[in-house]
Amino acid sequence: MGLDMQDVTDDARGFLREFRIDYLNIRDQSNPVARRYGVTGIPETFFITAKGKIVGHVIGVASPQQLREGIAATLSGRPVGATPGGAQRPTR
Repeated sequence: MGLDMQDVTDDARGFLREFRIDYLNIRDQSNPVARRYGVTGIPETFFITAKGKIVGHVIGVASPQQLREGIAATLSGRPVGATPGGAQRPTR
């Protein structure tokens, strides 16, 4: 699921169309979800099990290896913790 927290709605929809993103995206208009999760810079990726347990977190752009490890952690339920990713920008 994607969380849009800094874009104008039309810009966000255009981005989803342009990059053919078809997974669920929600608007976090005043950032309550981001604050609850402790987002410090975007993008950030959280890996969450089907039972709602956070098992991984990448701050910044996630590498393919980090995505593989996070998905494996999600499926196994074994935490991999938080790791730094690539480029990021601060939240407002």
